[in-house]
Order: sequence, then C-alpha cells, then structure tokens
Amino acid sequence: MQGEVFDGMPQRNLPQAPRLARLLCALAGKELTALPEATIWLQRDAHSCGAFALAHATHRLTGSSCPSLLVEASNFLANFPPVPATLFGQGGLTSDQEQALLKLLVSKGVPQAASSQRRPIG
Repeated sequence: MQGEVFDGMPQRNLPQAPRLARLLCALAGKELTALPEATIWLQRDAHSCGAFALAHATHRLTGSSCPSLLVEASNFLANFPPVPATLFGQGGLTSDQEQALLKLLVSKGVPQAASSQRRPIG
C-alpha cells in the first residue's frame, strides 16, 4: 500500500510519519510500500499547522492547489468557536489504585519503606 505525507515543513515529521504509516497499514493487514512526501504550501511559522493540515487534506480530496484553500482553512480556524474543554487525569488516585501502585512498586524491587514515598506526577 502506498501512503502520502503532506507537510508544510518538509521532512519535519521524519522518521515519525513512516512509523505511523507502517503501524496503520499493519492494523489494516497491509504492507507499506512507499511514502512520498509532498508540500503544497510551505509553513513559515510554528503555530499555523492546523490550517496547513486542513488545506493539505482539502488538496488531497479535491486535487486543487488553489492558494485560497489555505486562506479559507486559516479563516475557518480563526472563526471557529471556542470549545470548552476539561483536562482529565489530574485528580490523583483512588485508595484502591494507590494500594495497587504500592504493590506494583514493591514487586518491581522498590523497597517497602520507599514505596509509599513514590507518588504519581500530577
């Protein structure tokens, strides 16, 4: 199976892109045979990757390389309403989880006395 990598910053995602492509192919029971990289629009900053990803996806779906695709993608993201979000996983461990963690630490060689001093980050 042949894949394609579209990136506004050429070779920035190497070697990650081939690893991801091989993994996705393996999950589908396929073998990756080629993974050419294409850059339709060159990204010149570090913060507009979302617009470039949308524009490149639109290019792939439509075949168009019209510069307005990047402008439209940027405008879409600029006018996208804020999405309320919550970070999960910052509430600590339950007492059962804490006990399971302590047992795991001891089973991995952490001294019993020191295991209770080990705490998850967060």
